[in-house]
Amino acid sequence: MHKIYFILPVLLIVGLFLASCNKDTTNPVTPTVSVGSLYIQSTPAGAQIWVDGVNTTKITPDSVSNLTVGNHAVVLKLASYFDDTDTITVTEGVQTPVSRTLVADYRVLYDSIKVWESGGTSASQPSGIILSSGTASSIATAGVDIYYSTGGGLVLASMFDIDQRATSFSVSTNGTVLTDRVASPLSTQGTWVTQISDQTSTYFYLYDNDHHYSKMIITGRGNDGHKWLTLKWYYNKNAEDIRF
Repeated sequence: MHKIYFILPVLLIVGLFLASCNKDTTNPVTPTVSVGSLYIQSTPAGAQIWVDGVNTTKITPDSVSNLTVGNHAVVLKLASYFDDTDTITVTEGVQTPVSRTLVADYRVLYDSIKVWESGGTSASQPSGIILSSGTASSIATAGVDIYYSTGGGLVLASMFDIDQRATSFSVSTNGTVLTDRVASPLSTQGTWVTQISDQTSTYFYLYDNDHHYSKMIITGRGNDGHKWLTLKWYYNKNAEDIRF
């Protein structure tokens, strides 16, 4: 009877020792991750391929490998085209084809264009703006759409412009980001005016003599003996197109 009591603890100790020997802590088993790939092409070609917010440094057409199974956000970026975004499902062991047609950007961005007030300034301090070319110019120059007045308003330039061009404005109530893709109201709506304050903090829309819309914001103000403004705007290349 005493022998049985002695053998049981010994067997227990031996069993624990063998179990610890079988547990390999130096070479743990790595779980298998299921992956697949994408083959991405675009029209036109040459777009940067971004996956899940990361630039892959690859250009269409090309493949992206070792993507985990499931949904991935794919963005194609190409100058003069809108970013193309889609959610693509990656399947294990499969190369999924992706073909996208990019949409041309119908806008031109003009940034940090500086104009001075119209009274008492020199030829090197232009007061007018030509919206379609992003040019600051003398208010007596052909094609000027708007100018910065001595009285403190940003107004239509037709009273000075030799082309007698007319421009009108519609001020956003709370928009401050030009890239928010909010379209312009139609110029036929009753909210459009012929001048706005130089203290306007939201963006505003413009409708020019050539029937093009722009979306503009004042980005800076100052006074170096004469008041000045810096302006940033999108010019829509398509006549009567209100999209931004």
